[in-house]
Amino acid sequence: MKRIILLLIALTLASSPVWAQQRKKEPKNKFGAIHYTHSGGSYTLQSSTDSSSVTEPLIGAGFFYERVFQSRFSAGLKYSGFLERSLTQTVDGTSVTTVEKTAMTTLDFKAYFKDHLQNGMKPFLGVAFGTYTPASTVTTLAATGNTEGNTTASVPITSLSAGFDYVLDFGGVRAEVGSVSGKRRDLSGHDTYSANYQFDGTSIAIGVFSFF
Repeated sequence: MKRIILLLIALTLASSPVWAQQRKKEPKNKFGAIHYTHSGGSYTLQSSTDSSSVTEPLIGAGFFYERVFQSRFSAGLKYSGFLERSLTQTVDGTSVTTVEKTAMTTLDFKAYFKDHLQNGMKPFLGVAFGTYTPASTVTTLAATGNTEGNTTASVPITSLSAGFDYVLDFGGVRAEVGSVSGKRRDLSGHDTYSANYQFDGTSIAIGVFSFF
């Protein structure tokens, strides 16, 4: 009987570090930074008699927070106030330059194909809902003098994505590719021009994160 009791105690002590290690590695919260690129979104500038469309990528840095549930699912927020692009167009025979700065806010949900109990690659599928808020400074270059105005909008967007996290003890790295859709005409127009934002395209996010 004593041998059985001693054996049970030994097994309990031997298994405790393994269990503790698994518990330690299972994250609950992730916080990270990403480099974000959105390609394929077009910007149409329109006067009363002419229009011009141009497509340039939005590029910038961002941040994300993610809460992990049952080691396989997550909900979180992604934000960037640093997405930018520069555009050059010709409207009514006049050269127009636009500098656009866009804020992005999305609510993200992910389903992982592997749990977070161990280190390694964790593929996922995701869906996101949110807004792009572009603010554009439009400058008309003319011999009689340049004129400047603004176009702004709040554009609802949705995204389907796939990617992976490579998880380490302290955090990890992320790679994600998404299909983004969303469009809207500017809410506050230029004196001469109005703008139409069309954000159907592809997003790529590369980042790092830590657990807390």
